[in-house]
Amino acid sequence: DEPEARAYEAMAAICAEHPETRGVYVAIDNGAEGVARYLRAQGARPDMTVIGTGVYPEIRALMAEGLVQMSIFQNTLAQGQLAVHTLFRYLSEGHQPDHELLVPPYIAVNNNIDLWL
Repeated sequence: DEPEARAYEAMAAICAEHPETRGVYVAIDNGAEGVARYLRAQGARPDMTVIGTGVYPEIRALMAEGLVQMSIFQNTLAQGQLAVHTLFRYLSEGHQPDHELLVPPYIAVNNNIDLWL
């Protein structure tokens, strides 16, 4: 898996160049798996905080294992529904959409991640 492999390599480089690193945000889906795999191979560091992106079964398992502490859930389903609903209202009713439409992100942790799975 390319994102996982790239994240593994990036984490190895970061830890080699900056061993004082205590946290990392992984901004690509499946990237947290590569970071966790690296940390597991190095003897998981309890002082390392890992924040992932996305909500999926593999990240839930990493949270349960303590390798990932949280993940940013951007709710792409809600984003898509809002876009389609907004377009439908514009085309069918001429309703001019707001200049900015926001879907708030959620922070998934071990005790609430099942809400979105």
